[in-house]
Amino acid sequence: MLNTSEVSSIQSYNNELKVRLNLNKFEFVVNGASTQRTDKIERIKHLERRLYKEKISLLRKQDNSNNSKKNQERIQKILNRIDNIYSDYINKCICEIVKSCPTCVVVEELKISNNTTVSRKNVEFKKKLKRKCRIYGIMLRLQRRNLN
Repeated sequence: MLNTSEVSSIQSYNNELKVRLNLNKFEFVVNGASTQRTDKIERIKHLERRLYKEKISLLRKQDNSNNSKKNQERIQKILNRIDNIYSDYINKCICEIVKSCPTCVVVEELKISNNTTVSRKNVEFKKKLKRKCRIYGIMLRLQRRNLN
C-alpha cells in the first residue's frame, strides 16, 4: 500500500499540464496537442501592413500639424487593436488552462528577441498565469527553452 506522499505525487504527475505558447504563430500547445489560430495571424499581418503605411504617411507630414496629429491617432488606434488581439488570445489560453483543473502547470518559456510586442505579451502571459494559478491553488513551474 502507498503512503500519502506517494499518492499525492502520483496524482500531481498524472494531472500535470505542459503548456507552450508561441505568440508569433498564435500556437498554443497543451500536452502535445497543438491549436493554432490562423485567422489571428492574418488579422495581425493586415494591421501591421496598415501600420507601416500610416507610419510612412506620417513621415510626409509636417511636425505638429493637424494632419500629423490625426495620423498619429490612427497609428495609436492600430497599435491598440494589435495589443487587444494578443491580450484576448492570452486570456482565452489562460482560461482554457484553468478550466481543466490541473494540480501543476509546466510552462515552457520560449526566448524570442526579434519582436518587442511578442516579448512583452509573453511576460504578460506569465504574470496573468501566475496570478490565476495562485488564486486557484495550482502549482506553476517555468522551464526555459531556446528557440533557434
